[in-house]
Amino acid sequence: MPKDSCNNCGMLIQPEELHCPKCDEHRYTKNHKKTLSIDIAHGRQTLAQAEQQLDQAIEKAIAEQFGKLKLIVGRGLIRGEIRHSLDAAQWQDRIREYQPEKNNLGAYIIQMHSCH
Repeated sequence: MPKDSCNNCGMLIQPEELHCPKCDEHRYTKNHKKTLSIDIAHGRQTLAQAEQQLDQAIEKAIAEQFGKLKLIVGRGLIRGEIRHSLDAAQWQDRIREYQPEKNNLGAYIIQMHSCH
């Protein structure tokens, strides 16, 4: 597997390491200002598959410390049903909040919890 460079000092980091061996910076520190995007509606997914993809996306956003998650859900059945999963994720405190994307009702913007 290829190595990544530390965002802080430039040292090469092994794929399995979460912190830089030189300066101890977390490898995903800079992601808190970024948005992870995932499309769970345009690959002919079933509702169960879309819910599984949502769960995986939330886990990835948490693990890699993304500030936001853009969830593309389309305007069909998945959009209406996925709100229940988003409500549950918010109730479980896995996400901070969510709302439809401005000018695009086929996507939600999910605000993740801050990582310090």
